[in-house]
Amino acid sequence: MPTDPASGPAAPSNPSGEARDHQVTKSPSPRRLITDGIRNQSTAEISRALELDRSLLPFALSSAISKGSVPLIAYLLTTENAPINTLTPLNITTEPSIELLDVVVSAGWDLNQRSPDKGAGKGQRLLDLVAWDEGLVKWCLEHGAQVSDGVEDEDTLKYPPFSEKVAASGTLSTFKRLRANNARMGRRTLHWAAESAATCDAADKPERMAILRFLVEEERLDVNRIDTDGQLPNHWGTPIAYAAKGKGGEDVVRYLLAMGADPRAKDCWGNHDALSLAEFYGNEDVVRVLRESTKGKEGG
Repeated sequence: MPTDPASGPAAPSNPSGEARDHQVTKSPSPRRLITDGIRNQSTAEISRALELDRSLLPFALSSAISKGSVPLIAYLLTTENAPINTLTPLNITTEPSIELLDVVVSAGWDLNQRSPDKGAGKGQRLLDLVAWDEGLVKWCLEHGAQVSDGVEDEDTLKYPPFSEKVAASGTLSTFKRLRANNARMGRRTLHWAAESAATCDAADKPERMAILRFLVEEERLDVNRIDTDGQLPNHWGTPIAYAAKGKGGEDVVRYLLAMGADPRAKDCWGNHDALSLAEFYGNEDVVRVLRESTKGKEGG
């Protein structure tokens, strides 16, 4: 058929246009393939990426861990031989589950290793990072996790005993399990329990108060024990001082007073007591409770 004169001759092919088309259809980078493969739960995409760049194995494993994808983690460890020693406790607890722990521990990951001393999660073990989850703690203890590895004996400030973590965020059942496993008390176990009970949400209050009562009434921890023998920052004195700092801590303060806590006990610097801390943090209800408790005793 003749060409329409108005339209002119057909345009010749454009090499530069072909180059642009080629760039549009260029294969994604191996790193992008891994990211897409994890999002799509596709071992095929991950395998293709690793064929292009085997050095991305640690990245693939940590990415799968961060999404809690147990099937992909198992694939990377068993089929691709991903390096299990690149995982830290902080990596493992990004999206923790018993199924995930079972896979990595079966592959040889050490339940008792500590995170590096620098950066997030420094010096902490898996147990420290899952103290809030009764099921995970139970699983760890049943699979060889040590309540104490002895490191906390060297520096209790840097490596606080596990009992302090559970007192602040765990359950009473978990705490009793620890004691059955000979977990030792920390210098601030009661202090953290008091602070947590004073600052927690209403839904968590019964559990936090149950732990506080257990520590005072059954474990017989000293309600007037100061938190350090030296002078250290962020140390507030006795348990009642820790409770006085928290909004909504008046019930905790009343309980500790009833159990013999001295509201006038000073911190390690000799500067603050429970009342001055409550005033500083603007906790008027706690201030009122403490002032009522010391009426007529200022000169005692």
